Amino acid sequence: MLALSLQETVTALLLLFLATYIIYSLIPSARDAHPLVVLQQSNLGSIRQPGESGVYRSHFCPHGLPLLRGLQIQADNYRLRNGNMGDLLELASNTVSYENVRKLGSFLKSDVTIIWDENRPEYVEILFACALYNLSVVVISDEYTGEALKEAISVSKPGILVKNGEFGVLLNDTSYETIKNTYSEKDFPALDESHPFLGFPVSDMHRKIVIKYYNHANIVAAIVGQLKGFPATHEVTQKDTVYFAEASVGKPFPLVLYLSTLAIGAGIVTELDQATVVVTTQDRMSRLLNTKLSLWQRFKLSRSEASLASGCLNRSGVLPEYFKCRMVFFAAQEPALTSVQVGKIRALTGSHIIYSLMSRECLSPVAQTNIYDYRLINGVVFGPPPPCLEGKVKSESEEKVTRGQLMIQSPAAEKGWLETEYVGEWGSDGAWRLK
Repeated sequence: MLALSLQETVTALLLLFLATYIIYSLIPSARDAHPLVVLQQSNLGSIRQPGESGVYRSHFCPHGLPLLRGLQIQADNYRLRNGNMGDLLELASNTVSYENVRKLGSFLKSDVTIIWDENRPEYVEILFACALYNLSVVVISDEYTGEALKEAISVSKPGILVKNGEFGVLLNDTSYETIKNTYSEKDFPALDESHPFLGFPVSDMHRKIVIKYYNHANIVAAIVGQLKGFPATHEVTQKDTVYFAEASVGKPFPLVLYLSTLAIGAGIVTELDQATVVVTTQDRMSRLLNTKLSLWQRFKLSRSEASLASGCLNRSGVLPEYFKCRMVFFAAQEPALTSVQVGKIRALTGSHIIYSLMSRECLSPVAQTNIYDYRLINGVVFGPPPPCLEGKVKSESEEKVTRGQLMIQSPAAEKGWLETEYVGEWGSDGAWRLK
């Protein structure tokens, strides 16, 4: 037998690899989930009021059971508690400095406003200190600039303004380092869990900035909704590494996911290629849609999209920086992405996409994509409510009772049914769609 030249050997190996890849990609894979998981996404109540739809819930918290609201912290041998920010601090002891929080307790004497211009550990410690010393803290994210920032600060009425100065974080005129180095630790007082200590500026129906406050129970319920809103094989666990990519923790959605990360003991990383879970923004994900792809990447994208069409997520994806990533969380912005755009992001990253709809009325998303919903259908489609929330619509007509203004009820918000700013429709599949 004649010996093959090096060039012929390399060519043969490349052809063998390409043939193997094509054959493998053409073999149909098993679906990730039964079709009914997508066709029946919500649990619909059997009773409805006149002028309203029935009540929609997550299958993880069907009708007849209370909405999820607690971390199930063991109080004694027989009882479990929902939990509070003090419990979160204990769970986050490897990330948040217990000592610094207690020193802040000696310094803080009045309510606080944080200009959260970037994600800094000092801001998180100040937030915990306000929670555990029964003070109020208003968090103003980087989306507020210029006159809007001035208005938000004015409305929050801060006794202490926290901002990033030239030489570090300042609390009024006192540097964070000074507090760490000169103040002694102070014992925690009795905790008032009903105190609405955490506030965010929002625009009301008259486009004026007001502060929306939440208490310990609201925060814990929102956290549980994110930790327990997925099949067990997809839940975020302590084995995960989480990367906050351009997502300001000064906004409700990323903050809840940050606290969820602390609660579960997952690691926080600073590089995208190290992350198994990515929390990001719609702006960043939208930029992926315009990524220039090589010929090989375009081929991989077409195969990934074909795999999704058959109900199977190709985990290899197209973009190498998402190689380890299995889940991507981001909240909707205006204009919201269509299911076709979300589908392409899913194919590019090889990750499950959790696209969430946030309301100014609630700390939890009001709806978010079903992790197995790979369909490419017209319009802006989210999914069912998380298990800490239930929703219905104030119907536009008796002929179409599932279409109208979205109303929600949740332990992650004020008590009772609340009208949201969204008009849309519950589809026959139980997924919420924007109008």
